[in-house]
Amino acid sequence: MRNDVVIPHRVQRSSLVRVAAGLLGGLVLLAAGLAHLRVANDWTATGLWLPLDRVFDLAFTGGFLLLAAGLGWRLLRWLPAPPVEEDERAALAVALGLGSIAYGVLALGLLRLLSPPLLLGLLGALALLGRRDIGAALGWGKGLVLRLDADLRGRRRSLFGLALAVLLAALLLAALVKALMPPAAPDAIGYHLGVPRLYLEAGGIQPLPLMSRAYFPFTVEMLYLVGLAAGTDIFAQLLHFALAVMTGLVALLLARRLDRGAGGLAAAAVVSTPAVAVMATWAYADLGWTFFQVVAFYACFRWWETDDRRWLLLGGVVAGLALGSKYLALHLLVALPPLLVVAGLVRRRSLRVLAQDLGAFVIPAVLVASPWYLKNAWWTGNPVYPFYDAVFRGDLEGAVVYTQALQSTGLGTGRTLLDYLLLPGTLMLNSVRFTGNHAPTAFSPLLFLLPLGVIPGWPRGAGPLAAVAGLLFVLWAVGPQEPRYYLPGVVLLCVLTAVALARLFVRYQKAPALRWSVQATVLAILLVTVYHQITSGFSGWGQGALAFLTGAQSRDQYLTDAYWLYKGLHFLREGLSPGDTVLFLGDAGGYYAPSRFIVDDVLSPLWLLPSPQGYAYPREVRHVPGPILNGVWETARAPTMADALRELYRQDIRYLYLSYVYVAGLTPSEVKAALDQRTDGLRALWRAGVLEVPYADRYGAVLVLTARAGAGP
Repeated sequence: MRNDVVIPHRVQRSSLVRVAAGLLGGLVLLAAGLAHLRVANDWTATGLWLPLDRVFDLAFTGGFLLLAAGLGWRLLRWLPAPPVEEDERAALAVALGLGSIAYGVLALGLLRLLSPPLLLGLLGALALLGRRDIGAALGWGKGLVLRLDADLRGRRRSLFGLALAVLLAALLLAALVKALMPPAAPDAIGYHLGVPRLYLEAGGIQPLPLMSRAYFPFTVEMLYLVGLAAGTDIFAQLLHFALAVMTGLVALLLARRLDRGAGGLAAAAVVSTPAVAVMATWAYADLGWTFFQVVAFYACFRWWETDDRRWLLLGGVVAGLALGSKYLALHLLVALPPLLVVAGLVRRRSLRVLAQDLGAFVIPAVLVASPWYLKNAWWTGNPVYPFYDAVFRGDLEGAVVYTQALQSTGLGTGRTLLDYLLLPGTLMLNSVRFTGNHAPTAFSPLLFLLPLGVIPGWPRGAGPLAAVAGLLFVLWAVGPQEPRYYLPGVVLLCVLTAVALARLFVRYQKAPALRWSVQATVLAILLVTVYHQITSGFSGWGQGALAFLTGAQSRDQYLTDAYWLYKGLHFLREGLSPGDTVLFLGDAGGYYAPSRFIVDDVLSPLWLLPSPQGYAYPREVRHVPGPILNGVWETARAPTMADALRELYRQDIRYLYLSYVYVAGLTPSEVKAALDQRTDGLRALWRAGVLEVPYADRYGAVLVLTARAGAGP
């Protein structure tokens, strides 16, 4: 008797489709890899190679995120983690995995073992060893897509929900297109990518004396270094975009714990926040720091719900990653412990148990963050260098001056009691005062609807969110008042706004006109955000996006058209030899420099201060240890510019790039006026033959030191 198994034709066809799709995908990835090898270092290439190279960028970023999630999946099994839900596990796994990879790169850098073959080889070996965990992470991703698809197709899905999903998808697609462009955001090419490039070229992490921003905590930048090792800087922007999406996912999870219907609204509110939507396309660190900080708060919130101390341990570890990404994460370490104490007192905990709860959060956070701060303390004597350096030198007067300098950045409002009381309204109604005319605001217009939460009443869990958001706001308000520095607090406010709206929709279920009017307002606000993102994606830095993505325009052509300083940098790329060093006076984008570069972001304002006594020495700026300009700024109260150039010449620096845009915070006209006022300024030195100016445009100038610069007085 035969027991043949008959396979239905439908199953056979689906299997063949999967095999064919797998083969086609493999061929596309192979072609993308070959294209990347072909054009990674050829910035004049055009044609089909460029879109295939963008496929490589997307595939490499996706694979890297899967590797991080798989590694985090494994760590959650090793650590004393509490029981977690599936979506919670994914967010925690991505955070822990990214942090582990970043600290592995940091260790290799400090050991002077940074090289692309070793770094990529170790990541490949890690992927092979963790393939089961990567498969689990991939399974979660597929499950998430299926759950979203089922949610969209469900019978109970409202027209409002469908419209919300469409607008959110359009916003993410516009941001993704912009993230596929070559990096051109100022801070990205100044130090977020520029410093990792220097580390990679040097084979290790080393002091960079004149680049004060190189001493910032660089957990996110260590991840960007992986992309540079693979020959892709667009990876950094795609990763920052992914971190924005993951932050929205954590907001969704947090909102659902307060109201099951608020998750989608919370994610939409976060991702549509102008600063998030715009900075998601830049290779900055802000959304990495925000992601880690919001995950840390989520873990603490779960402790508040479950009273399981293992959540505090997880929260402390992720808070340490936030502290290792940006100094501003210290605000979380100030805001959360008092609330943990209050929660313990409400539950009538003993002092011993309170201390254990605090230690479970604070100790892991400090230990995880400590490598960055110990490194700075060893190199400069200041763990938070370059900030508050006068404090660590015992200069109390200088500390006061420095604090005043931080508060007088030209952004924000006044510092009187009335100014602070009016600050929330001023921030929402006059955001230009806080961002200037070019930077995006960190506050979504949806936050105007937050007061509606008083109508249905707030759920029990809203208190901790409001308390942390309020404390973070106070800490932000006494600082420089740049809105993006409050992004973690904005995420919590977006969650509260989403909860308020979801509860309002339920309360007015039988009043459709009122409910529809509120929903229409929400959709209109999101529509304006999507429109702004799409239109800005094809202007400014996004100009020529379609031409570049389709291969009609080369990378070099795109940057020449889209980035105002690139023409001068291109001149340097064409004229310098590999051994030459360029000194950038101001944060002018050294990432695109052709050879070794130094960004003089500490001392450059001194070059332009017109003063009868010469170069006035601001008390908040101290001499940076190192060979460059060693002793010039401290041995004399008023050294001449000729003295400074002579010292540069002796240090084998022949090329300078003077940026009119980023020097001393002055406008180009102010810079030129300052130069003309100086009796020993650059114009006089040029006439004396000390300097040559082979290239200049309205944004900057290339300066070449001649042999006369090294001559004695």
